[in-house]
Amino acid sequence: MMVAAWLVTIGLRRVAARFGLLRYAWHPAVFVFSVYVIVLSSIVLTSRVESVMTISKPKRSAKRLETALQPGGLPVRPHASRRGGTSVSFRC
Repeated sequence: MMVAAWLVTIGLRRVAARFGLLRYAWHPAVFVFSVYVIVLSSIVLTSRVESVMTISKPKRSAKRLETALQPGGLPVRPHASRRGGTSVSFRC
């Protein structure tokens, strides 16, 4: 990833030098380094998002579905109450 970012940065630096954009930078070396960091972080974040999207989610069993997050955002687990019925408890 670092090599790919460096190659992209070299290309961008040549384009900027060709059109004379580097002369407007206060310190061209610092500007090129910051472009490299931006390109590298973009590549890393893009590859991370793609890898997260390709991970398959495990199948949930019926028992785990009962304790899944409800629309309110709190996990719900039914349990037996003292009266013999079932009630629902919320965990924080």
